[in-house]
Parts: sequence; C-alpha cells; structure tokens
Amino acid sequence: MSLYPPPRELTTRVFAELPREFRTHYGKSEWGAANKPGQRVDSFLEGPSFDRAGYLYVTDIPYGRIFRISPAGQWELVVQYDGWPNGLKIHRDGRIFIADYRRGILVLVALTWATSAFSATQFVTQIIQSTGNVGPFASLVLARRRDRSQNCA
Repeated sequence: MSLYPPPRELTTRVFAELPREFRTHYGKSEWGAANKPGQRVDSFLEGPSFDRAGYLYVTDIPYGRIFRISPAGQWELVVQYDGWPNGLKIHRDGRIFIADYRRGILVLVALTWATSAFSATQFVTQIIQSTGNVGPFASLVLARRRDRSQNCA
C-alpha cells in the first residue's frame, strides 16, 4: 500500500538515435571487454547535458567520444580522444567538464568559428586536465588554430 497516488503515464517518443556512420563496426574496445565481456559494443552513451542553445551533449565511453545533438536531432562528433568519458556538465560560460574514468576531470572548451577547414566539426577543441597539463592534446589544439589562421583571408 502506498501513501502516494500512482504516477501519471506519459507518452514518449524517440528524439534522436546514433546515426549509422557513428556506430563502430568493429565493436571492440578495452572498455567493452572489461564491462560487456563477449558482447559487441558499437557505442555506450552516457552523461546527457544541454547547453544554453538547446544542444544536447553526450559521451560515448568505449570510444572516447563527445557528441553534440542539435534541437533538430542532427548528430555531430565534437571530439574523440584516448579516454573513457562517462559524464559531462556544461558551465554557463560554455566550458564542458568531463568526468573521465581514465584521465580524471577534463575541461573541453568549444569555440565556434565562421569558416572551418575541418568538415567533421565546427569547433576548435582544447582539452585540459585538472592539473593544467594539456599533454597529448596540445598538438591537436595548436594544429587546428594554426590551420584556421592560415586559411583565413
């Protein structure tokens, strides 16, 4: 016997589904072997969080990816790196704090630009570990910034 009324039933619908081009066809990762032994894992989405513009960000733990989903349901790969991101939250200033099992707390800074030399993303990305050590990501940041400045008229 409950002291509360039964919950109201809600009608739901699928908002968006990971597109085929982002599903890994090999289905093997260290994370998958450790957490889903014997199963093919083409993705494992976690950490949903909305930014102020209404975009939904999610993490893909086994393959170290962060995706952004538009209000219209269009998917975009923001960044992929060697980690296991299992959650994220977006600060009001636009920084994205990522909880990563392998690397700890990371910050993803996403800055848009008018013209992009990279068709796969609209962002210049920078990942900084909580210690301030950009480690292997420094070359990614510098290469993208350099390419952008060289391509600007």
